[in-house]
This record gives sequence, structure tokens and C-alpha cells, in this order.
Amino acid sequence: MQPAIPQGPQWGQPAPPPGYAGPAAIDQLNPYAPIPGRIVVAGLTKQFKRIRAVDNLSFTVEPGSVTGFLGPNGAGKTTTLRMLLGLISTTSGVATIGGRPYQDLGSPLRTVGAALEASSFHLARTGRNHLRILCAAGGLPESRADQVLQLVGMTPAANRKVKSYSMGMKQRLGLAAGLLGDPQVLLLDEPTNGLDPEGIRWMRGFLRGLAAQGRTILVSSHLLAEVAQTVDDVVIIAHGQSRRQGKVADLLAEAKQSVRVRTSHVDQLLTALGSQAAVRRTSATELYIDNVTSKEVGRIAHQAGVEIDELSTVQADLEEVFLQYTRTGAGIR
Repeated sequence: MQPAIPQGPQWGQPAPPPGYAGPAAIDQLNPYAPIPGRIVVAGLTKQFKRIRAVDNLSFTVEPGSVTGFLGPNGAGKTTTLRMLLGLISTTSGVATIGGRPYQDLGSPLRTVGAALEASSFHLARTGRNHLRILCAAGGLPESRADQVLQLVGMTPAANRKVKSYSMGMKQRLGLAAGLLGDPQVLLLDEPTNGLDPEGIRWMRGFLRGLAAQGRTILVSSHLLAEVAQTVDDVVIIAHGQSRRQGKVADLLAEAKQSVRVRTSHVDQLLTALGSQAAVRRTSATELYIDNVTSKEVGRIAHQAGVEIDELSTVQADLEEVFLQYTRTGAGIR
């Protein structure tokens, strides 16, 4: 039986912890609503002495989707995941899974699986024995170790010591460990690090298959091209703060378009364009122009008698969108 949580008057459900600013931080969404598989982070803050690693961060992750948790190195992604799993305390705010903080889950291994580090193994143990020890600690049948090894394609290496594993094999073993309890929610930190192209393709299909079963998948990553092909939604953070959350398709639709022009008469075209367009000159014969359409650029060039060698519209990809939101949030703090 799960422990009872005190009721609070604000929502008629569990009372929020000290430091939580209230439902306005996440658009009136109740973080304590008992919705299986929903992740809610609301006003989450973590202060390490003079460094604020996470700063009033709020987002939600819904069941049945793969959500990319994106940010530059040092943005606070891993710290957020560790708070979500109760591995470190919060300074303020709340993080819940299915309406409960991790420490209040009745069967955490059967609710949440996580793989935060591909190096957290006893190198002298075999992959199978590593998983069997986790099964014993979590009250799971030993047979589950072989089941998840097969799921992640690691059965041939089950009796090899972990010290002989490649980084990609360790990633798969970490994923297997996260799946031991057959959880509703899976949290993965940089799961494609060390995987070859075939492994990345396999991981993409595997995670999407789990989401199709109604599970909640949260993937922290900076491999943006890969994320674009894997996730349904993204949460973008920088300096520990939320920058954007939404569907990948929506973010790309909002992204700016540029017109790429190749011409031997760049200076003449620049004069004709005047100040109505934002222009980036990338070479002696190439320009990228914002705030105008390719049709308009063609019309201006024709009127000015400028011969154009190439005229095309360039849509920003997910990486460019990411940089737009995080350009001031990278680097050492």
C-alpha cells in the first residue's frame, strides 16, 4: 500500500511542499493529480552553494510520448533528473511521477526505470550478474535479468565482464537495468552516447515502441539531429531555466526561414535590398536573407538587373531552433 499524503485545501489533494509557488507555475496543472505516468516538474530549484543549477524549472511529460529534454552542457538536465528520482534534495519546488514524489511511490522499480550513467557498473561482474543483483535488491524474479538482456540485444554478451564492454554495450546494459521492473516511466540521460549508427537506429525504434505501449519516455540529450527523429515533444532549458516546451513539429513551424542567394554580384544585390532585410554574408558569392520571401528577393534582383545563380528557401532545423533558445545559456557557470 502506498503511504498516504496529507490533503491540502489548494487543490483538495496532497498539500504542496515548502517553497512551491503554486499551480500558476505550470498553468494551473495539479502536480499531485494521480494520473499514471505523468511527470510534473513545478517551480523546481536546486542551489549548490553559489551555483543555482536549476532555477524555478517547470514542465510536464505525458504518457504515450517520447519527450526530449534538451539543453547545453551544464544546463541542469542531469540535476533535474536526479531530483526527480529523489537522488538529491530540492531547494524548492516539486517533482512528481503519477502525482507522487519518487520517495512516496509504493513500488518505485515497477513505476520508474532510469539510466543516468553508463559507467555506474561493477566492472568485474558480468552483465547478467549485474542485473541479477539489481533484481534481488528490488524484489524481482531473477529470470527478469535474462528477459531484459534479450530485449536490448545483449544476450550474446551476458556472461562477459562489464570491463570488456564498449560504451554502446554499457548503454544497452543501463537501459536493461532501467527496464527490470517493467516500468510505466523511463528516464534516460544521453542514451545514444557511444552507439554506432545501427545502434542509434535501434534505440530510436525501441523507445518509440515503448511509447506506443502508453509509457512515458523522457530522454536527456544534446544530439539534436537524433532527437528530431526520435521524440514527439521537447523541453528546452538553459541556465537551469525553461526556455520552451512543445511539439517538435510546432517548434519547427515557428522557426525562421531564410532565403539563400548565390550570385557573383553580391554588393549590387545588397544595395538593392537596402535595410528592409536582415542579411548574413557567408562567402564572397553567398548571402542568407531573413524577413523576406524568395519571391520578393527574386523580384528585387530582377529590378536591379542582378543575375542570380541560386535562390532557395532554407527552413531552420531543430538544431537551429535549439540554438535560438539557448544561445545565451551555454558555457561554464
